[in-house]
Amino acid sequence: MNDAKPTYVVEADKLLINHPKELWDARELFLLLVKRDFVAVYKQTVLGPLWFFIQPFFASLVFMMIFGQIARLPTTELRPLVFYMSGIIVWNYFANCITQVSLTFLTSGGIFRKIYFPR
Repeated sequence: MNDAKPTYVVEADKLLINHPKELWDARELFLLLVKRDFVAVYKQTVLGPLWFFIQPFFASLVFMMIFGQIARLPTTELRPLVFYMSGIIVWNYFANCITQVSLTFLTSGGIFRKIYFPR
C-alpha cells in the first residue's frame, strides 16, 4: 500500500484554481499554524486569552465617557456599553485577523516554499 502524497510543481507565473477539496486536504496545516500563533500570542501573558475580552471592555468604558458623557452623542436604542463594545470587538477581530494572516505568511515563508500549499 503506497500512502505517499503526490508531489506538485507550482510555477509562480501560472494561475491555479482553488478547489475546496485541496483546501480541505490542507486543513491540518491550517490548524497547526493557527494553534502555533495562538500559543505564541498568549503564552507569556498573565490573563491569557481573557485579555481578548478585557481590552475591548476597558476601551468601551473610555468611549462611553468621551462620547456619552463629554460629547453627548446618542447610541440609538442600545445601551452605550453594548453599542461601543460590539463595534470594538468586531473591528479588533477583523484587524487582528488581517495582521495575523499577513504575519503568518511572512514568518512561514520557508514552509510555503518547501511544500505544496494550495493558493
